[in-house]
Amino acid sequence: EDTKDQKDASLRPPDTPCSEKNPCEAGEGSCKEHSDCKKGLECWFTREGVGPPGVNMSSLSKDKRSTQICFDPGVQSAFLGLGIPAYYEHLKAALVGWLQRGA
Repeated sequence: EDTKDQKDASLRPPDTPCSEKNPCEAGEGSCKEHSDCKKGLECWFTREGVGPPGVNMSSLSKDKRSTQICFDPGVQSAFLGLGIPAYYEHLKAALVGWLQRGA
């Protein structure tokens, strides 16, 4: 269970995508990189419809759930995504970035 209320995922129309000049909010997509999201948020990619902590992907139709969604990386979830590759891929990217910054 998440420690904050979940936001329902939503996708912007193709003519107004997330961008550095027009960043997405948490739960909004489709982003391509972290800079497409508002400050403090990150872009989460899923191929399996597994949403990031704090985002309810079930608000999207099943054919739209494999997408990129902005999320708050500070939201903690009791569900650790054990056995779900998308969670491990995100964790790996976060750790590599942290180490590359000299942590």
